[in-house]
Amino acid sequence: MSTRPTPITQTTPITHTPRTVDNADRLSQVLAAGLEQQLSLATCRPCKRQPAQRPRSAAPTDLVVDYDQDTDWSRVTGDRYPNGPRFTQGCPEDEPDCDEKDKVPVDPITHDEFNQGRPVIILGCGHCFNIDSLATWASTKRTRRCIYNDYTMTDAELAELGLTPTFQPQLLPLLPPPIPPPTQLIRYEQPGGEVEVYRNEPDGMVLVRREFPDGVQFFDGPRGEERMVQIESPGGSVWFFDGPRGEERMVRRKTSYGDLHFFDGPRGDERKVRVKTPNGTVKFLEGPRNEERMVRVQYPSGKVEYFEGPQSEERLVRVKTSYGTVWFYEGPRGQERMVRIKSPNGTVWFYDGSSGQEWKVRVSFTNGDVWFYEGPRGQERKVRAEYEKGSISLYEGPRGQERVTRTKTPNGEVWFYEGPRGQERKVRVKTRDGTVKNF
Repeated sequence: MSTRPTPITQTTPITHTPRTVDNADRLSQVLAAGLEQQLSLATCRPCKRQPAQRPRSAAPTDLVVDYDQDTDWSRVTGDRYPNGPRFTQGCPEDEPDCDEKDKVPVDPITHDEFNQGRPVIILGCGHCFNIDSLATWASTKRTRRCIYNDYTMTDAELAELGLTPTFQPQLLPLLPPPIPPPTQLIRYEQPGGEVEVYRNEPDGMVLVRREFPDGVQFFDGPRGEERMVQIESPGGSVWFFDGPRGEERMVRRKTSYGDLHFFDGPRGDERKVRVKTPNGTVKFLEGPRNEERMVRVQYPSGKVEYFEGPQSEERLVRVKTSYGTVWFYEGPRGQERMVRIKSPNGTVWFYDGSSGQEWKVRVSFTNGDVWFYEGPRGQERKVRAEYEKGSISLYEGPRGQERVTRTKTPNGEVWFYEGPRGQERKVRVKTRDGTVKNF
């Protein structure tokens, strides 16, 4: 026998026709109705109370579906969200360029909970909620409105949550607030072509903007506390400001090309600290105002370039790839030459030569072995190998075909070899006392 509470009878009865659809079909119907952006799973963030308990033995109606491990998310939500619906939260701490309007997609309920067959309710508006969270919200706020406050739940939907509308006298307003009358904008032309625009408020005139031949200043704040928040130039550049009236400081500039320049420091002493280009490349700068020097460039691929030197003379000193290899450079700006490369496993390649013509001269391994090379760029050939144990091998032949010709051992013997690369054979040995043994 069902333990589901019976909703209060209304003057106009609520019709409820069962539908025989599975979870995926129910969600697909919602998405097909153009409600993809509204499809949401929510947890109760406004309150700390324990969620209201709905009768677990009640048989679910067509309002309730279960998220389970058999749900074909790619069919329900499409290729865009193959792991289920995605949602938004505030800007993360490690993304300084994120504005509050630029939300980051996250899953508020873990996939483990999805796989547990967690029941959710789909309201008539198309929103999808965790049942306990929505029940806690409605009972705590004493409202028929859903968490987004844009839909009024029916008695049948409240009953599905295990609630009855006994808090009807204390409902939040269901009608939108009245639209205020339009405020009047008044323009005052000043000498020199300047125009001041004010908004007529009940307590007086509030400055909205100042228009100049070479740009427009925008203001925000109540009467007497209007502060400048933005400047737009005819060329398309925009400057953004923060701070109280009289202390506004520039915090950001957007160029007509889409570059974003970020600033820090008090009013009148703002210094540029970062530049972000439309393709995602970020340049970092250090130094006082008007002396900012570039110290680092980070690319979307993960590659990072490091620089040293004063403003306009910054020279490349290091490049770190996304997979951990580091390239080192020396020389003045515009003439930087690569001097060595260090791989993640510790192997180091050393180079010599001018910028763009560097050739490999040796390779040092973590086990202590060192290989030496000769020849122009692109044709370097191995000529000697010094091993950690003390042996020294000499090589002959062009690049890629180097063959060992003799090896000097730590005890003073010299071994002589003949044959092509990879097939060298020892033909004689000369001992320290001069004795020669042929093979």
